[in-house]
Amino acid sequence: MVRMALLTAFVLLTAACNRTTHTWNQRMTVTIETPDGIVSGSSVVEVTAVFCDPGCGLAGDIQVNYSHRGEAVAVEVLPGQWLFALIGNPAELMYRASPDRFGGIPRHDRGRLLAETPRQTEAVELTGGLRPHLVTFADITVPASVMAVDAGNLAAAFGDGVRLMDVTLEVTREEAAFGNVTTVLEWLEDVWPNRLDGLRYGSIESLFPFANSLSANSFSTEIGDE
Repeated sequence: MVRMALLTAFVLLTAACNRTTHTWNQRMTVTIETPDGIVSGSSVVEVTAVFCDPGCGLAGDIQVNYSHRGEAVAVEVLPGQWLFALIGNPAELMYRASPDRFGGIPRHDRGRLLAETPRQTEAVELTGGLRPHLVTFADITVPASVMAVDAGNLAAAFGDGVRLMDVTLEVTREEAAFGNVTTVLEWLEDVWPNRLDGLRYGSIESLFPFANSLSANSFSTEIGDE
């Protein structure tokens, strides 16, 4: 009887929940200065947030489930030398980059925050820890040769005269597009479901620890079915 009463209460509570789905597309653009001029690349990621009013959960907390579709930004810095800005977690990036543009909405008030995000069409700059992880490859044909790139010192990876100018984010009506990254990294679909070092799972025994920390889905959500 007790179990039946708890189940009934859970069903009634779930039925009473007010769920709202918010979806928007956001474009990230990476701009780089090189000895040959300024180059840039961009990518559009589709973000979906399903928001449940306070009281939906058994603990009475606010619930938000995020998901996204998209791919990394790819920039050909110099002929044959590419920089990739990984997807990461784009869920509340717009708000974290410029909370003042949301009219003083506190971060915990996610109902208002999510409703307001699609209206934030003016580009904001991503700085410091909000910048995406940047990577390159010592050999673009070898997945395990992936290397982290210091946003403040692109010259270390690409040579003198190369520097990051800015990384910007903006809400856009453009649809998320796919295929740019797989055109550059032709092996991306073949390496899935393994990590870039060839191992299936993360391992401290990997000969290529950084490559072991990344998978094809670090570059595109549409590879495989993780």
